[in-house]
Amino acid sequence: MDVHYDFRISGRDTLADLLSVLEEDEDDLGINPVDIVIMPPTNSCEVLTDEDSGDEDVVDVNNLPTAQLRAEAELFAHNSDDEWEDEDKIPLSELRKGLLSKRHYDEFKKKTYKWEKFDIKNARLETEWPNFVLPSNNLSPIQLFENFFDKEIIDMFVF
Repeated sequence: MDVHYDFRISGRDTLADLLSVLEEDEDDLGINPVDIVIMPPTNSCEVLTDEDSGDEDVVDVNNLPTAQLRAEAELFAHNSDDEWEDEDKIPLSELRKGLLSKRHYDEFKKKTYKWEKFDIKNARLETEWPNFVLPSNNLSPIQLFENFFDKEIIDMFVF
């Protein structure tokens, strides 16, 4: 079942930012948040993480760890009016007519292109490359080996 969200806040907002927006503008926004997606905190795999100070059996927004409040979060809210319920009352035959109308067909019609074969005449496409000075390629295999492995590395492998 697809869920339509009327309102979405996402991006680089932290959980603390979203919670403050909800607390301050609860009446102004007129939305009912249904989903808050919280990303893992940046230090979730480290040994030292701050823990919540509240009761472990009661989960509450007011006792979240600082790392979790600084984590990225997204807020999704449902459509507040009943327009989607009204659409359920429309007969399927009416919906099918709307889907098969010429307007819908034109939107999904495959575009056709007319190709012409000719050379692109643009002087900027031709670039002159500088002469690169490359190292000489007349080293023996032993000399090449010595360029990559010095005495310390060889001693480390041998001993």
